[in-house]
Amino acid sequence: MMTPEKMVLLRHAFDLGATDEEACISAQISTSTLYSYQLDNPDFLEEKEARKFYYRCDYEKCSFRSKSKERFRHHVRAKVIVDFVIDFLRKNDLATKEIYDHYVDDAKKVQKEKLHFLKHEKKSIIEKIKRLDNKIKKIKEYLLDADEDLKEDYENDFKSAKTQLKETKALSKKINEKIEENKVLLLTFSKFTEQVRKIPDEIEKTKVLKRKDYLIQKIFSNIAIKDKKVALYQLNKPFSTFEKKAFLRNVGVAGLEPATSPSRTVRATNCATPR
Repeated sequence: MMTPEKMVLLRHAFDLGATDEEACISAQISTSTLYSYQLDNPDFLEEKEARKFYYRCDYEKCSFRSKSKERFRHHVRAKVIVDFVIDFLRKNDLATKEIYDHYVDDAKKVQKEKLHFLKHEKKSIIEKIKRLDNKIKKIKEYLLDADEDLKEDYENDFKSAKTQLKETKALSKKINEKIEENKVLLLTFSKFTEQVRKIPDEIEKTKVLKRKDYLIQKIFSNIAIKDKKVALYQLNKPFSTFEKKAFLRNVGVAGLEPATSPSRTVRATNCATPR
């Protein structure tokens, strides 16, 4: 029987990296009890899988690698990394004026490139609409003098062309909508600040592992683990540049010291996968 006390033991075991079997032993329940509870409580299954979120070591000399280098004997429980990232983002404000200005510059470049692409697409669509209009016009002319044997073929061509024209005009409408949306792509500084400061909460609360990993990798390029703690980290550009220039508010997290032995360090980067 599942009790609140056993749930606490299960959650603690999963946070430490236990398998289902190991967690059940810790909570003194059978695996069948766990799986039965999961069937009746799908929210718990989601929570469990989120707690089993791992980062894989990709450092060639890492002691956690198997000798074959094809498989991994161990992974880093992502909770260690996720907790560090959340704490880092709450202590270091990324919503500075300097970072916003960089965002605006990048966003304008993206906006310009996207507008160029959309205009090219629009031009192609307009040309296609003209071709279809001409095709429909010619088919109508052919239908006036067509023999009965050919009439059915022309009618089928006419229906096909009309359908294509309708679909192409619908696509043209969507392109026009995207062009209008692209004009208001830039966030105001207040909106930018609001969204950036929500990131740690989103990382903490989201149960979608791909989204959690995406947000982390947008900011961090590398995180090194030693003795189940974050020993080193590296930010992606432009954050790394702004950190060096002290443009991040309250930069620096106490207790971060270089790992003395690379062979004992797990470097968790872009290989986040649920276990």
